[in-house]
Amino acid sequence: MFWGAPLDHRAFHALTTDTVAGLLVLLITVLVVDQVVRLRQINGRARAVAAQAAIMVNQAIRSAQAVSQALNRPLTGWRYTKNIQAGPARIGHTR
Repeated sequence: MFWGAPLDHRAFHALTTDTVAGLLVLLITVLVVDQVVRLRQINGRARAVAAQAAIMVNQAIRSAQAVSQALNRPLTGWRYTKNIQAGPARIGHTR
C-alpha cells in the first residue's frame, strides 16, 4: 500500500484485529507474570516471618528453661548462707 492507492478496508481491519489481539496477549502475559512475582514475594515474606517466629520460640524456650533451673537450684554460697542464718536484713543496716 502506498499513499496514492485506494484504501483496502479488509487489510486495515485484519491489521487492527491482529494488533489488538497481540496487545491483549501481551497485557495478559504481563498480568500473569506480575501475579507470579507478587505471590513469590508474599511466600518469601511468609518464610522470613516463620523463621523469625521460630527463633523467638527457641529463645523463649531457652529463657524458660534457664528460669526454671534457677528456681529449682538451691541457694548456696557465702552470701545466701550468711543471710539465711542471720535472718532477713533490713535496708540500710549491716550485720
